[in-house]
Parts: sequence; C-alpha cells; structure tokens
Amino acid sequence: RKEIAGAIAETRAALATAEANYRIAIKGPKPEEVALTQSKIKRAETHLDKAKRDYERMKKAYSLKLVSKMELDGALHQMELAEVDLRIARDELALLLNKYDTDQTAATKAEVDRCKATVARALARKTEIDLLRQDLSTALRALAKEEKQLAVLKEHLKLTRIKAPIDCYILTHDTAHLEGKAVVEGEVVLRLGDTSEYIIDCKVSERDFPLVRVGQEAKVAIKPFPKGEYKLFKARVITVGADIKEQGPSSGLGMMDKL
Repeated sequence: RKEIAGAIAETRAALATAEANYRIAIKGPKPEEVALTQSKIKRAETHLDKAKRDYERMKKAYSLKLVSKMELDGALHQMELAEVDLRIARDELALLLNKYDTDQTAATKAEVDRCKATVARALARKTEIDLLRQDLSTALRALAKEEKQLAVLKEHLKLTRIKAPIDCYILTHDTAHLEGKAVVEGEVVLRLGDTSEYIIDCKVSERDFPLVRVGQEAKVAIKPFPKGEYKLFKARVITVGADIKEQGPSSGLGMMDKL
C-alpha cells in the first residue's frame, strides 16, 4: 500500500510540473526576459562596431609604420571576440523565442497528457488492489468460518463413534428412519454378531436323550468335515427338549445377540 501511495504521489508531482511548464509555454516569454536579451544584442553590436573601427585605424597606422604587427593583431582579435559575443547574444534570443514556439508548446501539452495517463493508471491500480484486498479479507473470513465448522463436525464425529463390548461383525443396520432424529437410549441401531460363540440346534436319539442334561460339557463335529479334518469343537448344553423353542437361538447368546 505504501509503495502504491508513493507512486501516485510521484506521478501527481510530475503532472503538476508538466502543467506548470505548459502554462508557461502558453503565456510565452516574459517581456523583461526579451528586453534583457535584446539589450545584450545591442551592446554586442556596439562593441563590434567599435572593434571594427579600431581595427581599421590600426591597419592604416600599421601601413604608415606607426604601430607594430602585434598591436594590429590585438585589434583583430578584439574584433573577432566582439563578433562571437554578438552571435551568442542573438542565439540566446532565438532560444528564448523557440522555447515558446508552437512545437515546444505542443510538446509540453503532450507531457501533461502523458502524466495524466500515468496518474490514471496508478489510481486504477490502487482501486484494483483495494478490491483484491477486500476479496482476500472476505475469503479469509469464509475460511475461518469453514474451519470452525470443520472443528464442530470433527467433534460430532467423535461423539458418533460406536464401540462394541465384543469382537463381532455388523449383521444389519437400519438407520434410514433415524436420519435427522435424536437416537434415544435403548433404541436398536445395529445388530452385531459375536463370532466367538455359536448356538447349535442338534438332534439326539431317543436312546441317548435321557442322558443329556443342561450344563453338560459336549464335543461337536461339524457335518461339512466328516473325515475329521478339523478337531472337535467344545460345547455346553444350554437347553433340552421343549425348551429349545422357548429358549432357542433368538433369546440366548450367539449370532443374533443384540447390543
């Protein structure tokens, strides 16, 4: 921002200088400046006339052997100096008048226009930077808002994590009807299956049935492995007889146990 402000101040100062030069060019040279230069020309002309007369007298005197060659050369030198002074004075007047001629005035006007264009570009750049700063400020506020929202969502995610008391698999999940609603305590969200224990419904012959008692230890062979590829599984009798229907797999521990 400071660099832009400094550039604008610099271009405005250049514009002010160009406008001042243009006003001077329009007005033309000051009368006193012209009069001073013209007086220098007249004085130089007077000196040149005197130097010429002196040189002519010296030439006549030299022809009569009244003056030396050195004195004649001195008079010639003074005349040449007077001619140089006159040319310089006339050149000063020409420069003074040319300074305010049409071409010079047009040049100063062009410089004014150039400085105005530079100031306009600097101001446009400043406006552009101000707009970009506003956009940046808006974007930063939006970013801060989104970061806060993200933090809230992360906190909600921590609160929605469900932990099971056992190692198991999710068997079913029926949560579509709960979207947008608060889950009350005790409401079923997921059905989990405990893979560490199974309830097996098996048949026992009439001859062996009287020997079966609840709580007895047992060994179970799985039918898909008739050749005993796997060892027998340890088991325990939990129900017998008619109790199987009332206290079967749906009410005891096992695959359908619910959280």
